[in-house]
Amino acid sequence: MDPYSRQSPDISNLPSDYLDTIAVQPTQQIMKPWLLWAIIGGALLLVAIIFMALTSGGTSSSERLQQMIWRMQSVNTLADDSYKTIKSSELRAANSNLTTILTGAEQEGLALLPENLQKQKQPKESKLAAYFTKLGTTLEDARLNGDFDTPYAREMAYQIGLLRSEIKYLMPSAKASLKTYLETLNKNLESIETEFSQFGTTDS
Repeated sequence: MDPYSRQSPDISNLPSDYLDTIAVQPTQQIMKPWLLWAIIGGALLLVAIIFMALTSGGTSSSERLQQMIWRMQSVNTLADDSYKTIKSSELRAANSNLTTILTGAEQEGLALLPENLQKQKQPKESKLAAYFTKLGTTLEDARLNGDFDTPYAREMAYQIGLLRSEIKYLMPSAKASLKTYLETLNKNLESIETEFSQFGTTDS
């Protein structure tokens, strides 16, 4: 046999898919980063919308107004109970103005509620009731430590801010009579909120 002659390679033992293994594989399409982030962002937005719908669903404007009135009642009760404990004449005057505002607002607000909601009382086991119970203990500790006015003023400014947030929530869907009530209440609370929030920050 001629040593220089070429012999054909033996391909009888090659696997049947051999050609597939050596063939050029098609390039996989990789998703562009901006498109991936757009999809993720859209999914997160959808989840947020669903969450808000589930958590806010079922609470009517009347029920939100009722909850706001319950907060006013809790704040007003605290203000009444704290009057004799307050040492600052300036803070005591602001406290009196607040109780006057809230007392009138409670009555007007109740008149705007459906009759079935007017008669309902705040549940004793509600989160709001639990909060004010704990707050009473905290303020009593402050009184015993000889520093009641400052934490009291700070808490009242916070509570008034929450009431004004509720007002802003109710305003867009409010009918004429409710809207007028909310606008007046917000205006009255705005000035008194400033008195509480600025207490102790300026020289008397």
